[in-house]
Amino acid sequence: MAKLRNLIPIRPSDAEPIDAIPVVIAAGDLAASLAGWAAVGGEALECSEVSVFGAMIGNYLNLGAPYVEAISEVTYKATACGYSLGVVIGADGVSARKGANYFGHRYFPKNDSLPGAAKAEMNAYAAWLVHGYREGRELKQGQRVDLWRDLRRHAETMPGWAHWDSATREETKIWADSTWRDYYEFFALAFRKYHMAN
Repeated sequence: MAKLRNLIPIRPSDAEPIDAIPVVIAAGDLAASLAGWAAVGGEALECSEVSVFGAMIGNYLNLGAPYVEAISEVTYKATACGYSLGVVIGADGVSARKGANYFGHRYFPKNDSLPGAAKAEMNAYAAWLVHGYREGRELKQGQRVDLWRDLRRHAETMPGWAHWDSATREETKIWADSTWRDYYEFFALAFRKYHMAN
């Protein structure tokens, strides 16, 4: 279980803030170059004008930070979803083919206000689904039993538990694929809620 906890993705808000210092330094270099060109052209700029110009460029170049932060947030959600599903189906012994059929073909709608977000979400989801699946499969049998016991204990407190608690082994043998997908989604949610940092 400790191995799973160590590989849980870090939420973007917990990560280091975006470092704007290299952008400002690059803007300062650009301003100094422009000042040099202006001096060669006979129009020397005052030092204060160069620093104001550099600050303006730095602010302009730093406008991408909210976009990067928004992309980080949506990819975190996709990462958490993929990882938790992968761990749950891997720990339950679902074959790779069946896991891919259940969860490998998710659709992420295009977001016109955030270009590239759907592709970033899809890539993050797929990569962490595979990673989580591998981690779930690498658990020893006793660890798998412990994980499922823990997930069931936590799931008892969640809405919708009665639907899964009442299922018998005989009933699960005739479940449709859509029912199994719902089942794994439910326990992946329990995994995210109780084993991953919010």
